[in-house]
Amino acid sequence: MLFSTTHIQAQFRAQGYLRYFPFLTIDRTDLSTSPLNHTLHQRLNLSYHHGSFSLYAGQRTRLFSGPNVANPFFKAFLQTDLNGPIDASFVLLHRGNYLLHTITDRLYLDYKAESWQISIGRQRINWGINPATNPQDLFNNYSFFDFDYQERPGADALRFQRFLSPTSRFEIAFAPGRKRLSTDPGWWQPSNSVAAALYSFNVSGYDLQFTAGYFRHRWHGGFGWAGALWKLGFKGEFSYFRDIEPQPTLPPSNYTATISLDYGFGSGLFCTLEATYNRRQNPLAGGLNPLTALIPRRADDVAFSEWQILAVAAYPISPVQSVNFSAMWLPDERIWFAGPSYTYSVWQNIDINFLAQLFFAPSGSPLNANGYNLALLATWSF
Repeated sequence: MLFSTTHIQAQFRAQGYLRYFPFLTIDRTDLSTSPLNHTLHQRLNLSYHHGSFSLYAGQRTRLFSGPNVANPFFKAFLQTDLNGPIDASFVLLHRGNYLLHTITDRLYLDYKAESWQISIGRQRINWGINPATNPQDLFNNYSFFDFDYQERPGADALRFQRFLSPTSRFEIAFAPGRKRLSTDPGWWQPSNSVAAALYSFNVSGYDLQFTAGYFRHRWHGGFGWAGALWKLGFKGEFSYFRDIEPQPTLPPSNYTATISLDYGFGSGLFCTLEATYNRRQNPLAGGLNPLTALIPRRADDVAFSEWQILAVAAYPISPVQSVNFSAMWLPDERIWFAGPSYTYSVWQNIDINFLAQLFFAPSGSPLNANGYNLALLATWSF
């Protein structure tokens, strides 16, 4: 949708989608099925442009029904606004097995000049390089297992970018920290804030970037790259974190690192292999379970285990059909994940996607209570 008035050079756009998907869980012991969970998801993206100024807003509203709604942790998870100290997450209705929730995950003002740009408000600051696991995504990391959130979270932040050349830029950003406990006074907690700088440039066909700053009461320094190794795409990220004040029983520092290779075949098959080393500051930190799978990871604890191996293959069967398969291995947790997916474009703006989330874990893992998950997503985009 586009409205424009030539003499004032203003443009307004409204885009989004409406998605319905049933969610089925299969018990891994006897292959019985639980009652269906249903989600009706409406996404609305608004933008207004006038000269050098732009205003962006994004609203995510979902109606849930089914047995998952009865879980008290489900409502508590939805009510927690992880984007920043400004609470824009609201449960509008909760009756029986029905719950209506809405959240504003984008709302920011942007000003562009010839060689610099400044934006303030709830926005996405994407410093990550690798396709799935991002040790340099300091401001708004995301969950790999959240298949219904392609926009990914934002952050309440102030961001300044200075473009030095077509291939180099410098930027600084500040995001005030959300309070950790509901008993803390006020909306934000200074020690939980993030303030960092990034410098990126190109050398011999490689895009390089360096980051440094303050990350949730820890010092941070890191670097990343993206280029080609022979005929393979070659990307990597490294982040180092050190406590400003000593923490009892915990080492003062840790680091996270991810390397990925990708290759596109002539047939259209595209493959990615990604390896992550996550030297955890707290080895006893929570692992992967049904309650933590959808919570975005922190840059200083970017995976659910010390090692993580991820492989993804995507193949276009035809112009309107494609298949995707992802597999993850957490060796120290002894957990395997398989995620097959099939997408069919019914019409120009209507897509159907069938996917599965299959976890294979040791007998004592809480993942076994979650079963195998199947979903059928029908999306109308406008």
